[in-house]
Amino acid sequence: MASWYSGGGLAGLVGALAIGATAVAQPGAEPIGGPSQALDSNATCLWSSTIHPALGAAPQSCLELMNGLNAQNFNAAGGWNVNFGGVLSPGAIQVDLYYAWVTNEPTVTCGGQNFPGTATGQIGGTVLCLSYTPGAGDPAGNDVHWIQGISTNCPSQFGIDNGVAQPGGFTHYLDNGLNGAPGVDPFYDTNGAADSNFFLDIPFRSCGSDCDEFCVWDACVFLATGNVATQTLTVYATGISWGFSFLCTPVPAPGATALLALGGLVAFRRRR
Repeated sequence: MASWYSGGGLAGLVGALAIGATAVAQPGAEPIGGPSQALDSNATCLWSSTIHPALGAAPQSCLELMNGLNAQNFNAAGGWNVNFGGVLSPGAIQVDLYYAWVTNEPTVTCGGQNFPGTATGQIGGTVLCLSYTPGAGDPAGNDVHWIQGISTNCPSQFGIDNGVAQPGGFTHYLDNGLNGAPGVDPFYDTNGAADSNFFLDIPFRSCGSDCDEFCVWDACVFLATGNVATQTLTVYATGISWGFSFLCTPVPAPGATALLALGGLVAFRRRR
């Protein structure tokens, strides 16, 4: 889940989604709604965002979700009844948008709602919009929630404080940082851009002052049901594993022989 991805095209995405993705509609192309890689520069920095392949994911094989839940005691030891046995109808979840962007956070329409982009600068990220259409026996209405685990080497302060450190400088944590005190509410949709019909996330990272950043950001998102008051949670298969890489490097000095190419950047340097 935490590896960098540099390509693969249509065949790669369709093949990846076919792996266990019984509840995920296979999109006809990669990316959807925008480019797979975006790049910009100014006098000092070059920065780019590249999406990772979208994969079908099972909850218990998503380490960032499992570690994130356990880090906040969303488990039996914390008094929670957690079930990973939920199964959705084939095609219940559709990938509507998935693409890379840089510099100006895009305005996105997802789930029939408009989300204006406000962030700007030496930044880059991705857009993921999912739609959910319940089939026979699937949860619907107020029963529907979303839950997401994150794996990144550029964690938020919430992730550092409430996640689990991993090898290689990565951190796993639950994407519920807008819900107030950790360990109370695991759901993304409580304060995130999601409801019973859609899920939207637009994560991004930014260049540092020295134009030297390499961030890998991966996540897996699942439909879920449950109740905070009764401490119950059911996570449904199959979810989506997705993410992006953000790279920022200094602009080469005039006459330098090591130039950066759009299709494949020469060198990646990890965060200091």
